[in-house]
Amino acid sequence: MEEIDFLISSLNSSGKKERNEAIKKLKQAGNKASVPLLKALNSSSEQVRAGAAEVLGSISKENKESLNTFLNLLKSGSDNAKDGAARTIGHMARQGVPVYESLTALARDNNKKSKLGVALALEYIGRNDKNSSVILLNLLNDTDKEVREQAVKSLDAVNWKSSNNAEMAFYYLVKEDWTAIGKLGPFAVPALKFGIEIADSDMKSKIASVLAKIEGESTIPLLMHLLNDKNSSVRLSAISAIAEKRAVSLYPVLVQCMNDPDPDVRVEAAWSLEKAGWKPQKYTEKIFSLMLRGNYREVERLGEKAIPSLIEFLGDDFFERRENAFKLLYSLGEPGIDAIKNASKDKDEAIRNGAYEALTYIREEKAKSEEKNGDEFLNGDKSNYELNSPDYWKEKLLLSSFGLDMAEVFSKALSNTDSVVRVVAIDSLKKFGRKSSDIFLLLTDDENESIRIAAIEALGEIYERNAVSKLTEKIEDEDELIRRACAYSLGKLRDATTIPVLVRHFSDPDANVRFESADAVAKMGNQAIPHIQNMIFHPNELVRISCLTALGEISDPSGIPYATRSLNDTSEAVRNESMTALLKFTNFMFNFLMMEVHRVSIQGTKMEKLGMLSVLSKTKDMKIVPFVKEFLSDEDEEIVRNARTVLDIFTERTIEKGREKIREYSHETAELLRRKLSLYEIDRLLDRILNANDTDALGLLNKKLDQKEIDELIRNSRSARGQDTSKLLGKKLSQAEIDELLHKSVYVENKKTTQLLGKKLTQDEIDSLINHASSDKEEKVAKDIKKQLTQNEIDDIIKKNLSLKRRLQWRCRGLLSALKVMIRLRGRRTLEKL
Repeated sequence: MEEIDFLISSLNSSGKKERNEAIKKLKQAGNKASVPLLKALNSSSEQVRAGAAEVLGSISKENKESLNTFLNLLKSGSDNAKDGAARTIGHMARQGVPVYESLTALARDNNKKSKLGVALALEYIGRNDKNSSVILLNLLNDTDKEVREQAVKSLDAVNWKSSNNAEMAFYYLVKEDWTAIGKLGPFAVPALKFGIEIADSDMKSKIASVLAKIEGESTIPLLMHLLNDKNSSVRLSAISAIAEKRAVSLYPVLVQCMNDPDPDVRVEAAWSLEKAGWKPQKYTEKIFSLMLRGNYREVERLGEKAIPSLIEFLGDDFFERRENAFKLLYSLGEPGIDAIKNASKDKDEAIRNGAYEALTYIREEKAKSEEKNGDEFLNGDKSNYELNSPDYWKEKLLLSSFGLDMAEVFSKALSNTDSVVRVVAIDSLKKFGRKSSDIFLLLTDDENESIRIAAIEALGEIYERNAVSKLTEKIEDEDELIRRACAYSLGKLRDATTIPVLVRHFSDPDANVRFESADAVAKMGNQAIPHIQNMIFHPNELVRISCLTALGEISDPSGIPYATRSLNDTSEAVRNESMTALLKFTNFMFNFLMMEVHRVSIQGTKMEKLGMLSVLSKTKDMKIVPFVKEFLSDEDEEIVRNARTVLDIFTERTIEKGREKIREYSHETAELLRRKLSLYEIDRLLDRILNANDTDALGLLNKKLDQKEIDELIRNSRSARGQDTSKLLGKKLSQAEIDELLHKSVYVENKKTTQLLGKKLTQDEIDSLINHASSDKEEKVAKDIKKQLTQNEIDDIIKKNLSLKRRLQWRCRGLLSALKVMIRLRGRRTLEKL
C-alpha cells in the first residue's frame, strides 16, 4: 500500500515522464489500487484527480457495475470528488463502457448536484454525438441558472453546433448573446418565453429589447406578459419595446399604462405613445398624456373639458403634477373650484388629500388677492401696470432692492420691443447675482422664446436654488431649446433631487437635450451613479448612450464594470460610447481601469476584449503595454491579432518620440547658432568643441565667421603635407582616400594614425589625436581670424561637432562629409597656396 500511495503522490509530479510512469504502474496494480484511487478523486490537486480518473477508468471498464459508484459521487460527492468522478466516467465512455442511459436517468433527477455532475461528465467525455446533445439540450431548459451555464460550457467543450434555430436560441439565451438570438427572428420566441419565465428583472429587460427587433405578431403575448411584470423597470422596458416595434394592437394597453402605480412608468407610457405617433380617441386620454408630459398649456386650452381628468391628477404621487392640476382647476374659475370641493369627498384617499391641498392653495391665493386689492386702494393703480411696460418692470426691480436709477435703466431695456436688447439686459442683470432671481423667474414665462431661454440659463448661472421647481416644470416644455436650457441650468444648480427628471430626458428626441441632461447628471458626481446604473441597460438605445456619456464624465471606479458590460451591446453607437467612457477613465482612474483590463483578459467576452483593446490603443501611457500583452495568450486569433496591432502602435509611438527629441535638439542648436563668436572663442573652436561638454561648447557660440575666415581656419587646421592633398584634389576622392586625407591633415604626424585608419576610433583615441593636432596652432589661428563665418557654415561645423560626443561613428562620417564639401568649394584657391 505504501508503494501505491507513493505512486498516487507521483501523479502530482511536474515531470511528465514520472507522472506517466506512475499511471502505468497503477494500472498494472489493478483492483488492488482501487480504494486509494477512489480517495484520490477527492484530491485538491487537479493533476492527481485527472491521473486517478484515468487509472480508474481503465480498471473499471472490465467491471461495469462500478459505474454506479461514480454516479453516486456525481450526485452527492464534494466538488472535487464530483470532478474526479466525472473525469472517470469520461475515460470509461471513451473505452466503450455504455454510460449514456445512466447519465440520462441521473439528469432527470431533481437534484441540482446530479444535473451539474451529468453536464460535467459529458464535458469530459468530449463527444459531439446525438446522445450527449440530447442530454445537454434538456439541461439548457433547467430552471437552475448554474445547471444551464454548465450545460453551455459542456456544449462549447465538444464544439456543438446545430442547424435547428430553436435549439440555438436556447443556447444563445443561456450565453446571453442578445445579438445572435435577435438574428434568429421568430425562431427565438420559444426560448425568450422560457427566459421570461425563469429570468430576473435585468434579463427580462434585455429580452424586451430583443423582442422589439423581432418582426411579426408572435412577440405580442410576451410583451403583454412583460407589461404586467411586478418590477417597474421591466414594465418600462416593455413600454419602450412596444413603441420601438410600433405594435399598434398594443397601444390601448399603453394607454392603460398611463394609470400605472409607478410614476416613471406612467410618464414613459405617455412619451412612448407620443413618439409612436399615437392619436388619442378621447379627451381623457389626451389630457392624461399632456399632463404626464408636462404640456400644461395645451390642457389649459381645453377648458372645462379637462376638469374630470384634472381631478384624477389631484391624487398623483408627483407633487408638481398635483400642483399644476389644482392651479389649472383654479384658473377655470367657479367650475374648477366646485370640482375641487366635490373631490374633497371622493372615495379615493389620494384624491381627497390632493383636493385639500388645492383648497389650501385657493385660500392662499384669495388672501393674496385681497391684500393686493387693499394695497391698490391705498397706493392707487400703480400695480395694475401693463405687463412688460417700463412701469411694470420698474416696480419689480424696486421690489428686488434695485436702486431707482438702476431700476429706470433696466426697466426700459426689459420693456424694449427688440428682443436682442432684452437679452442683453438679462445678461447684465446676472452681474447682480441672486438679487435678480425674481426678475428671471418672471421672464421664464415670457412670450418670446429667446427671452425664456436667456432667463432660464441665467437662473442656473446665478445658482438660484429656489428655481429648481420652475426648471423641472419647464424641462417638460414642447420646445427643445427650452428643455436644453433647463437641463443646462439644473446641471449648474447640482440639486440631487432633479436627477430622476434629468435621467428621464436621456430618451429625449433632441440630441442636444440628451447631451445637456447627461452632462447635468454627471455634474452631480457619485450620487448620480445609482440612477445611471438602473438605466444603463435600458431598451432605448438613446438612454444607454446618455448613461454612458454621464458615466464617463463622472469617472468613478464603480462605473467601470457597467461601461465594460456595455461593450457587448447590440448597438454599435452604444459600444462606441462605452469605449469613449472607458477612455476617459484613463485620465484619473488609470489603476482601476487596468484592474478591469486584467479581468477582461481572463474572463471577458470577445466583444469586451476587442473593445478594451480599442480603448488601450488610444491611450498614450506606456504602462498599458504589459496589460496588452496579456491578450496575446488568448485562444481567439482575432483578439491576438488586435493585441499585436496595439503593441505595434506603441512601438511606432516610441520611435516617433525619439524623433521628436532629435527635432527638439536641432531647434536648440539652431537657437545657439544665432549668437556671435568672439575671436578667442573661434580660436578655441576646433581644439575644444569636439571634446568639451555641452555647456562649455555652447558658451563659445557668440560670433559668426565670413568666407575668408573659413579658408584660414581650414588652412591652419591642415598638415603641411600639401603635396599629397594636391594630388587628391584633382580627382574624385574615395572613402579610404578621404580617411587618409583627414588623418594626415588634421591629426598631424602621429604613429598611431596609420594604425587607427583600419578600425573604428574610441572616444579617448579621438580626443587624444585632436588635442595633439591643435595644441601648437592656437596663437596662429587667433591672429588670422578677423571676420565672421556665414550662418550655414557655422551650422555645418557646430552641428557635426556637438553630435560627435554622442555617436562616434556617425560624427566621424559627418565631419568627413563637411571637410569634403569645403575642400571641393575651395579647390582652386588651395592649389594656388600649395
